Amino acid sequence: DVLLIADEVITGFGRTGKWFALEHWGVQPDIMSVAKAISSGYVPLAGFIVSGRVHEAMLAAPPSEKFMHGYTNAAHPTACAVGLRNLQIIEEEGLVDNAA
Repeated sequence: DVLLIADEVITGFGRTGKWFALEHWGVQPDIMSVAKAISSGYVPLAGFIVSGRVHEAMLAAPPSEKFMHGYTNAAHPTACAVGLRNLQIIEEEGLVDNAA
């Protein structure tokens, strides 16, 4: 098996008329990176979304084999609040349907 990793940093969150660009082709990646558009660029915020299969593999790995990475802005509450509100606005105002 080969995992499909998609970079939706620029194209995600409605920029192409779908929540994620890969939806235009019916593609579901195993791992998807997201950033910028999740907060409309107001604050730095990024993340990744994984399939159930990848999630289960991550949970099953013993602690000695897990990659733990922390950084200064990890889970910053202001950025998370901005991202959440931005996603709400995208939904409330139907911005995905008005894109592209």
